[in-house]
Amino acid sequence: RKDLDYMLFAYSIRSNIYLALEDTVKALDDLGQIIRLMPKDTRGYEKRGNLYYQMGKYDLSDADYKKMTELDPGETMGYMGLGRNANARKDWDGAIRQFDHVMKLSSDYSQPYAFRAEAYIGKEMWNEGTDDIVSALKCGADRKAMYMATEIKNEQVSDMLVAKMRVQMAKSPNSG
Repeated sequence: RKDLDYMLFAYSIRSNIYLALEDTVKALDDLGQIIRLMPKDTRGYEKRGNLYYQMGKYDLSDADYKKMTELDPGETMGYMGLGRNANARKDWDGAIRQFDHVMKLSSDYSQPYAFRAEAYIGKEMWNEGTDDIVSALKCGADRKAMYMATEIKNEQVSDMLVAKMRVQMAKSPNSG
């Protein structure tokens, strides 16, 4: 077991080095080794699913994230990955379903609100999207939500968001 831990650590670090060297083939091979050594551990699938996402290989990424949800249905990251992939495909309804599920698992987690806001804005559901940006910010200093708040180009939607943020500030004047 001790050797296995060292091997997993070595493969993980080496995959990071390969990624820094932009050698995704070797990085994927090392991530595959991690999965072969620990097929019931979600961390290897998560790391590989994220790499596939970055490469634009959403079907392969989905497969890893689905495996994560099978191995640990109560863990949020698999569903977050599936939702993020759906957003990338502009499958807004699929993304919303995934993020809704994450919120059921962890209601005080800011990320599903921020990513669901992206889906609502993609569907031009401005009220719901701005509500989710405010909810994400209420959960914590969510970078994605902050970025989205500054990137709204529609003046009417921007005014709606500012009004909602002012209401939230009045409710919680000592909150960041």
